[in-house]
Amino acid sequence: MDKRVRLGSMQRAVAKHLVRSVSTIPHVTTMREVRIDTVLEAKTRLAGRFDHLTIFPFVIHAVARALERNPLLNASLDEPDIVYHSDLNIGIAVSVGSDLRVPVIKGVGTMTFDEIVTALQEITHKARSNGLTVADFRDGTFTVTNSGSAGGEIFTPIINHPQSAILGIGRARRKPLLDVDGTIKPGSLMYLCLSYDHRLINGHQAVSFLVDVDSSLARANEIP
Repeated sequence: MDKRVRLGSMQRAVAKHLVRSVSTIPHVTTMREVRIDTVLEAKTRLAGRFDHLTIFPFVIHAVARALERNPLLNASLDEPDIVYHSDLNIGIAVSVGSDLRVPVIKGVGTMTFDEIVTALQEITHKARSNGLTVADFRDGTFTVTNSGSAGGEIFTPIINHPQSAILGIGRARRKPLLDVDGTIKPGSLMYLCLSYDHRLINGHQAVSFLVDVDSSLARANEIP
């Protein structure tokens, strides 16, 4: 016999929001595979400074730098105007049981790497301990979602309306790579999956942003 279960209030709200997003925003997704050996080296070097340091704060740090250079991805469409947001407020998709919650870390553009790690750990703890308030969900200008933590590699995330873009990250994998000298060496790679509002952002602009994120990740060892 079939079992019928009513959606919870949070699931209903998320479902309504997602339908609005896909029905009003023309989505395009561009993907880039990036090498993260430098990130893993920096993670090892900095591990003693934090409890359970992951790759995620390195991505948030790189995204913040890239958004400064690509402000259109930190904008939103309020027809007939484009609204360029002065702050970098990054939503973080967090799975809590069967629910998906997207609290916002505000003012990421002015944060140091250590402050990003602390803010990310605090907001994740609040989400998983049911400590979020309405204010924690407000004023997001860009979103990052991590499918890699569950083993995902490539996906097409849905934009958090009225934002103009969302970045999804896949899991890190070791792969054989052809080096510049012709030898095959192992390397660690992961996919960046950027969905964006094609009314505002074209493919060249999307790739430019991904290249900037890639470049920032490659300089992870410069983080003090």
